Amino acid sequence: MTEPFDRSGRCPRLTAGGAALVNEARAVLRGMDGFKARARTLAGGLEPELTIAVDAFYPMGRLTTVMREFPVEFPETPLRLYVEALGGATKRILDGACRLGIIGSTLVVPEGLHAEKVLDIAMVTVVAPAHPLAALKRVIGMRELEGHVQLVLTDRTDLTEGRNFEIFSPFTWKLADLHAKHEFLRAGFGWGHMPLAIVKGDIASGVLHRLRLDKFKPVTPSNPMFAAWLR
Repeated sequence: MTEPFDRSGRCPRLTAGGAALVNEARAVLRGMDGFKARARTLAGGLEPELTIAVDAFYPMGRLTTVMREFPVEFPETPLRLYVEALGGATKRILDGACRLGIIGSTLVVPEGLHAEKVLDIAMVTVVAPAHPLAALKRVIGMRELEGHVQLVLTDRTDLTEGRNFEIFSPFTWKLADLHAKHEFLRAGFGWGHMPLAIVKGDIASGVLHRLRLDKFKPVTPSNPMFAAWLR
């Protein structure tokens, strides 16, 4: 067995093995400090883990601004965040997987949830500049949209089954991820509705072109967002 001290000199000195043991002991002590702090938070009534589900339409900039304060106020509480499209965030709350959420793109708050409105999400209809619809420098009628692929956000849950979220074309590509829909729009695969906060930079730089629809005069309807939790 390797000795932790070299006693050949006048004063004992740590050997390489002894130094390794000291580092391990310090790690154990740090772990114990964390364990004690965790126990104190649980005894004080704090959640063992904060689980949040957030609608994909909600501006991430707002969320990150708020979450900067979370580790300051609750340094010992882990965070688990889910970003879901359409009914995904709502279902996680209803199932009890998340204590709190921000929902809204389903446009309906289901029974069993308490909800408080937090903001409206401005929406726009966009297409890539090389797409034929971008050449129409006027208000576009619904019939003109029917001949082009519409990129549609689809629900992984059954909460919105049978509902039509502003689908105006018989030709649709359905995507379950808002980021994928954004990239497909940028690639010119079709036209679609998006939160203005996500595509504002693309519109300003010319990567995406904003469409004016006869159906949405003067603007595309906004989407309300709600803070929600189980009753």
